Amino acid sequence: MLGKPELWLDGRRQGLGPRKERSVLAVLLLELPHPVPAETLVHRVWGEASPDGAYNSLYSVVSRLRKRLGDANGTGGEGLLPKWPGSYTLNVSRDDVDVWRFRALRDQARTAIGRDDELAVTLFNQADALWRGVPLDGLDGGWVEWVRESLHEERLAAAVHRIRAGLRLRRHADLVSEIANLARQSPNNEILLGLYLEALYGSGRQAEALSAYRQAQ
Repeated sequence: MLGKPELWLDGRRQGLGPRKERSVLAVLLLELPHPVPAETLVHRVWGEASPDGAYNSLYSVVSRLRKRLGDANGTGGEGLLPKWPGSYTLNVSRDDVDVWRFRALRDQARTAIGRDDELAVTLFNQADALWRGVPLDGLDGGWVEWVRESLHEERLAAAVHRIRAGLRLRRHADLVSEIANLARQSPNNEILLGLYLEALYGSGRQAEALSAYRQAQ
């Protein structure tokens, strides 16, 4: 999910089919382990102005997706995507989905902050390594854009926690370039500016820190 949606089984990438199938799968994966009403799926995949027949299209898409998942793991698909009246859910562990693994590692890292900053940095790095590019790459629509933006915000928040832990470990010089790149992407983020100034100052680059501060003002 943290890149182009892909399905892997026993080290081999499986086909995920057309965009609508991938979109339905994305909704179900991001709502694990909760069932998703058909109405919600139609709204998120087809948009607010869903066309006539969207529900019939949903049933066809889910049927094809169920078969595709079943073919991938050698079952009929009913176990992975069972039929429920009016809603759908995936029998998949969050541990098998990169976005949920990212969140689990991030949460573990947060609990280590201040107690063991070295461990926190390691866990944050492991979480960030799961990203392969733009989340849900290849999908579109209002819901996808909202999810994409939310995930980017989660990643940035995790980066800020990791950087703060790194600064407490006195790794100022190692972090200057990364913070500068993040600050260029979010020029109005005062938290990143503060971290950038702290990293410069802690690296012995006081003149650059003062110049950056004046430029920001």
